[in-house]
Amino acid sequence: MLLIKTALGLATATVLFAFAAATALAEPPVWQGCKEFKNGRFEDSKCSTKGAAKKFDWIEASIKAQTAASEGTLKLADTKTGLTVQCSTTSTEAIGSVENASVGEVKEVKAKSCSVIKGTCAEPSMEAVNLPWKMELGEAGETEIRNKVKTATKSPGWKILCGKVATDTCEGATSAKMTNNEKEGLVEAELEGKSEKSTCSSGGTGEALGVSKTKITEKGIGATKVAKASNFKMTASPRVIKKNEKSTITIKAVKAAETSFLEEDDPDKAFNYLPAEIKLCEGKYAAKETCKFVTEYVGNELSLFVVLLLDENGRAAVAVVVGE
Repeated sequence: MLLIKTALGLATATVLFAFAAATALAEPPVWQGCKEFKNGRFEDSKCSTKGAAKKFDWIEASIKAQTAASEGTLKLADTKTGLTVQCSTTSTEAIGSVENASVGEVKEVKAKSCSVIKGTCAEPSMEAVNLPWKMELGEAGETEIRNKVKTATKSPGWKILCGKVATDTCEGATSAKMTNNEKEGLVEAELEGKSEKSTCSSGGTGEALGVSKTKITEKGIGATKVAKASNFKMTASPRVIKKNEKSTITIKAVKAAETSFLEEDDPDKAFNYLPAEIKLCEGKYAAKETCKFVTEYVGNELSLFVVLLLDENGRAAVAVVVGE
């Protein structure tokens, strides 16, 4: 169990709970970023090495949407025409949200350095269509995490141009296999055999293959990963409170679990909370059981109160209250 205070560019008080959870989770996977903490579990900014000099830890992308960037290659083939074009791609994205660390959005995608792998196409190029694309993490089997890509109305897709003239457009929701590249501190998204095919304007089927590397570019984030969600979900209401107002933190067990709590010895004075209430959360949780405690903002400047829970596998859940 740890107790930490963080610096997120604001006057900040953070309480870290440690939980021992014994059952499988039913929540979708989440995006996480490695961030500096005073007493984090890891020594390095990629959260890859545990040790005595604890300075970093993972935090869900649920405080706010995090800016991210991807780069990679994409090969698009049309089964009817036989035309296959490959390009280098870059994209700008938003990962996570205040409510959900499983979602994301592709805001812009650019393709360059295109070449013809099969067929004939003068001056080949590709353009993304129907942006922005929505993303949502999900599980496939026991270990695989996939990123589903779709839009609210039309499907995501690509337009192939030859000599700057559109010759084919392939559209369709798809998914990519997500793998954490711990050495580089980023996530690799692979379009492969399991990725859903698209429908092309030629009347054929489009098959997209390729790998892109995604990393949160938000200041202070040293590495990015996708991970199993915590066995606990957390909410705060209201999220933004004025001086001398109160917010309720709710902890809900996704599955039955056992909990423990480390009380803060010297809490930051920007926020007050009631340890007696938190102690009621100790013990065994039944599935969907909840625990609530109250925090009150008593500071004079903009502050951020973060509650971070860790289960036995180090999977984190986060609730945030801003005082202003």
